[in-house]
This record gives sequence, structure tokens and C-alpha cells, in this order.
Amino acid sequence: MPVPGPEPGHAGFGPHPLNPFESDDHPDSDLPSPQQLHKEPDHDATNPADTTSELQMQSQSQPTPEEESQAPPAPQAENTMKSKKEHSQSEHELKLKLTKKINSHPTLTPLRKKTYLLLLSVPAGQWTTYAALAKHLGSSARAVGTAMRCNPFAPGVPCHRVLSADRGLGGYMGSRPEKLNGKGPQGNLGKKRRILEEEGVRFDERGRALGRVFVEFTL
Repeated sequence: MPVPGPEPGHAGFGPHPLNPFESDDHPDSDLPSPQQLHKEPDHDATNPADTTSELQMQSQSQPTPEEESQAPPAPQAENTMKSKKEHSQSEHELKLKLTKKINSHPTLTPLRKKTYLLLLSVPAGQWTTYAALAKHLGSSARAVGTAMRCNPFAPGVPCHRVLSADRGLGGYMGSRPEKLNGKGPQGNLGKKRRILEEEGVRFDERGRALGRVFVEFTL
């Protein structure tokens, strides 16, 4: 009895006719070739289970208004706030020390003590006049000018912030008012103007301070 031969396509007996890698019997097959399989990545980048859409990424990266309001301040803003706070504290401490020194000074007259204490309330970047101080004290501009000239606490007690009635520099550290020339004020008066400008006071072309006279004294 003859032994039946192997069925076509059986393993171990040559290539399977339906295997697209080994046969061209099915040219219309849509299965990939070995070269295509080798080139295909292992990860399907278009698989929604494995990736996040661009819209989702943008929505995740942008904080909501509520999150922005609750977010801590940026380092630069935080440093600025800290610097302002420290400056305010140091300025307050300096005023307390100067107030104590003025009140405990053994040779100052009551008027001079009151004048210096009054001057501590004039903030940096602003200016007042001898006449404004005198009016508040019930004294004379000449007496105030003498107190400024003999100020033992400068620049802590800011006598450089006291100007003449016409908004000119007036005197400073013993220097009397002078007429301005093309070079501007010299010596101690030039120093007075530089200090005021560093604090934020501005002058016109005639050397007159801009802005208004400070009169909101706290004493």
C-alpha cells in the first residue's frame, strides 16, 4: 500500500505556500515584508493610549487663574519685596536711634531738639523749606537755618532736604547760598545737590527744586 505524501504546506516539507515571506503566490497580500517589519518602530507613536495630544500638553502646562493666584512669588519679586522690607526696617530703627540721641543730647536747646525731630519726618526724595519748618515750629527761618548749620546728626537728620523759600539750595555745612554758574553749584552746595538728586529730587535749569514743599510733619 503506498504511503501518502505530505500535504502541501506542512511544516518541515518546504515553504508554506501561504507564507508571504517565502512565496510569491499571493502578491496582493497586505502583510508586511521582513524589510518593512525591520524598519517599523516597536512603539506606535500614534497610539492614543501611549501619547498625549498637543492640546492636552498645552492645557497641562498652562496654569489656571486660580493656580496663578495661589502660586508663590517669583524669586526676583520675592527678593525685591524682602529688600524693601529690610530697608524700611533699617530706616525705622535709625529714626528710633536718632530720636533717642536727640532727646538725650546734653547741650541742645529745646527748639533745636524739636527742629531735628521734626526734620526726621521728611522722607527721602522730598524737600521742605526753612520757612515751612519755622511756621510749624512757631519760630523764625533764621533760627531754623542756624539749627541746620549746627546739625550734629547729619546726614541721619537730613538737613540737606531743607531748601530756601525760592526752592534754591540755600546753604549747607556752613556754605552760604551762591549764584549758579554754568558749572552748577560747587563745594558743599554741590554735594547737597548730588545727595538730593540721588534721593530722587530733580531740579530745573535755574537750579530750583521741582515738586512741592513737604509740610506733612508728624511732630
